[in-house]
Amino acid sequence: MNKKVIAIIRTSTTQQEIDSQREEVIRMALNDGYSIEEIEVVGKAGASAIKVDEAYIANMNRVYELLEKVPTIETVYAWAIDRIGRNEEILMRLKNTLVKKQIQLVIKNPSLRLLEKDGTVNSGVELAFALFATMAKQEMEQKQARFMRGRKRNDVQGRYNGGYIAFGYKVENGKIVVNEEEAKVVRQIFTELASGKYSCDGLAKELQSRGVLFKGKKLLFSNVRGILKNKIYCGEQLTTTGIIRNIPPIVSKELYYSAIDAIASNNPSKTNSTTNRFLFGLRLITCPFCGCHFSVAAKLYQCHNHNRNGYDSRKSFTKCSNGISIGVANLDRLLWYAASCVHFEYLRDLINSRNLGLDEKISILKQKISNLYNEIDSIAERRKRINEVYMDNGITREERDNKFRKLTSDKDLYSLKIREFEEEIAGLEALKNGDTSELFFDNIRALMLLDNKELKCKIVRKHIKSVELDRSTYKNYKRVLKIRIVYFNHAPAEYLYVAKSIGEFFPLINGELVYDENGNPKPILNIDILKNTIWAEDETWGNPIYGSIL
Repeated sequence: MNKKVIAIIRTSTTQQEIDSQREEVIRMALNDGYSIEEIEVVGKAGASAIKVDEAYIANMNRVYELLEKVPTIETVYAWAIDRIGRNEEILMRLKNTLVKKQIQLVIKNPSLRLLEKDGTVNSGVELAFALFATMAKQEMEQKQARFMRGRKRNDVQGRYNGGYIAFGYKVENGKIVVNEEEAKVVRQIFTELASGKYSCDGLAKELQSRGVLFKGKKLLFSNVRGILKNKIYCGEQLTTTGIIRNIPPIVSKELYYSAIDAIASNNPSKTNSTTNRFLFGLRLITCPFCGCHFSVAAKLYQCHNHNRNGYDSRKSFTKCSNGISIGVANLDRLLWYAASCVHFEYLRDLINSRNLGLDEKISILKQKISNLYNEIDSIAERRKRINEVYMDNGITREERDNKFRKLTSDKDLYSLKIREFEEEIAGLEALKNGDTSELFFDNIRALMLLDNKELKCKIVRKHIKSVELDRSTYKNYKRVLKIRIVYFNHAPAEYLYVAKSIGEFFPLINGELVYDENGNPKPILNIDILKNTIWAEDETWGNPIYGSIL
């Protein structure tokens, strides 16, 4: 190989541009007296110096290969500095290599030659490289900033930023919207799981038997599990930009968390699943050791991984060493106490906003009810069409019955939402009429006397975001836990739990116990004492905004 010249060309855009660049650097070499046969052109379109992608790396590796293997190389040509690179480290590496080998570098824009006639280095080259690299870095940072602003803006507006589209959704006019055909499968999965009848694996097998598909293929356990763990389906999606994207929900938050709670139970039977799904602490406690949620075993909340034997049929697990546990009844008692205290403040806040947009709220709720009735009406029509297809032998009796069951499940869900909205409207209407003073105190009494675990669980989940457990000390007692309750819209609260012989919770203020006049730590108030205290202190409260405690 009798090559004397390396001509570096690069562009991240069109072939036309690189052809023009090739002609220019070849002309520079020809003007310096070299022939076409002596010129080796290195580079192609699509190589990005900003990203330093594979194409760019391949180009530069070829340059260094020629410099090492072809001793006849005398000169390297480039149309501009940025055709070589936009990184100071890359530019300086090439400069140092060429200086060491005494090979000339000629750049047209700006007009530079690396070596003087006596072989010394042109002092202006190094300065030009440094200045250009700084400017290129600033340009890249500005482009990245503009790019991230664009992504954040798209996330806020619910627009598509590229990447994977979750099952149940599609892109229309640049926005992520519900794919109704796939969304039916998603709703079916959450409804069936929330019923407590199935595990994820059991439901996958059941839906397989019904012929339900996932993206045109057989529905697998992993598909059901993946859908269950994805909060996008209740309208929550935390993006890479830190923005919660405005995604239209496929299921309500109530249905989503009902399904989560049902699966959290260790016993897959319907009876126990129905019972355990309303334990207050489920899905609220996260193990600080392995990050797994606490589950229930032997009437104790403890790390789910702590009870595993080390192997699961789908993947291997390392048994968690966290031995922290607390009785279900004891922790649920504390959580109900904590949620009740905050709920009183919640009702008080509602009172303060009693005159804000009541008509608009009622109108929105009525519109929701109207839409739900339309859905119910459409179910009746769909049942009729399905039966007609069956009578025409288009589907089997079993297929018809499966479709009917699905429609019945949807109808029950819509009816439940209608009742909830109607109750809320009744409270708002009562407020408009100004006759809700007694109703407010009825709500407080109802809260104190509430014996419905499902409603209690809703109130707990409404206010409590998470629960943190950690070992602590108190006098000579060994089984002592420090419990930190994190609320959604309230400052965290801390308690000390002494299990042995005492079995009581003590509130912590700024990390310290609260003592009575006799020098004994004060436990949390009994709920009846709390009730009497609230009624005694707050009989002068104004009218509430809602007639429901939820």
